[in-house]
Amino acid sequence: MRILLTGGAGFIGSHILDLLLADGNNVLVVDNFSTGRRENIAHHAVYGHIQVSDDDITDQSSMEFLFHDFCPEIVCHQAAQASLLRSHQEPVLDAEINTLGTLRLMKLAEEYECKKFVFASTSAVFGGSKSLHFREGDETFPVSPYGISKCAAELYLKTSKIPTTIIRYGNVYGPRQIPVGENQLIARLLNHLYRKGDFKIYGDGSHRRDFVYVDDIARANFAAMFSDITGVVHAGTGNSRSVMEIVRIVCEKTGKHNPALLEKGPEIAEPTISALGTIRADWSALWSPLTTLEQGIQKTVDWWKVEA
Repeated sequence: MRILLTGGAGFIGSHILDLLLADGNNVLVVDNFSTGRRENIAHHAVYGHIQVSDDDITDQSSMEFLFHDFCPEIVCHQAAQASLLRSHQEPVLDAEINTLGTLRLMKLAEEYECKKFVFASTSAVFGGSKSLHFREGDETFPVSPYGISKCAAELYLKTSKIPTTIIRYGNVYGPRQIPVGENQLIARLLNHLYRKGDFKIYGDGSHRRDFVYVDDIARANFAAMFSDITGVVHAGTGNSRSVMEIVRIVCEKTGKHNPALLEKGPEIAEPTISALGTIRADWSALWSPLTTLEQGIQKTVDWWKVEA
C-alpha cells in the first residue's frame, strides 16, 4: 500500500514507520524536522526503502504536489504542535498546524479517494475534567489551546467522506522520545539523569496518568490503517500511575538518583487523574496494549543508556 505518513521522523511516527516497512508498504514520510530526527529513519533511508519530504503540512501547494505525485491510498497523520505551553503562547500557530493542517490533509485525502485516514489525537480533549476514567463516548471539554485544536480537528474529521479513525493517545513514552513538551515525564527525567537537563516535579507527585508504551501505540495505528474500524478509539492502558511512582521506577532502573532529592515546584492546574478506557468491543478485539509499565521503562532506560 502507498501510505503518506506525516511526522514520520518523530518519536511515534518513526515507530509506525518501522511496522509499515516491515509489512512491505511503500511509505512517503512528510516531516519538517522541527522535532523529528533524521537518525530515527536513517536505517531505512540509507537503503532507499522510503521517500522523505521535508515539506510542512501547513503548505497547501506542497501538500497538493505530494498527493498528486505519490497518490497515497492511506494517510496516517502524526504531525502536530504538541507543546501545551507553546499552545498558550502561540494559539494561532497551534490552530494552524493542528486544526487547519489536519483539515487540508483531510480534503486532499477525499479528493484523491484515499481508502483510510488515521489521525493522532489526545486525552487533552478531556482537559476540563478533574478525575475521570475516559471512554470514547464521554463529553470532550478541552481547556488548553492544544486540546481545543485537536478537538476541532476531530470534529472536522467526523464530517469526512472517507473512512477515518481518530486515535486518542494516553501519555506515550519509549525509545526515541526527546523532551520537547511538558508532559513527557519519563523522557524529561531521563534527560535530567543522563544529560543534566532541567527537571521538576510539580505539586506532590500524586497526579496520575495513563502511560502507554510507544510500540503499542504504533500497533494501534497499524491496526487502524488496515481494518474497518472508524470513528474515535482510545489507545491507553485503562490504568493510571502516579508521577512519583513513575519517578521511583525510573530512578531504580537507572540507579542514578534518589527520588526524594529531585526538585519540587508549585502544583499546576491539570486533571488529577487521567486514564483512557474503551467501550468499543470491536476495537478491544483488534488492539490492546501488550507492554507492562516496568517492561516499557526498562526498554526506554536501555535506549537512553546508549543514546546518552
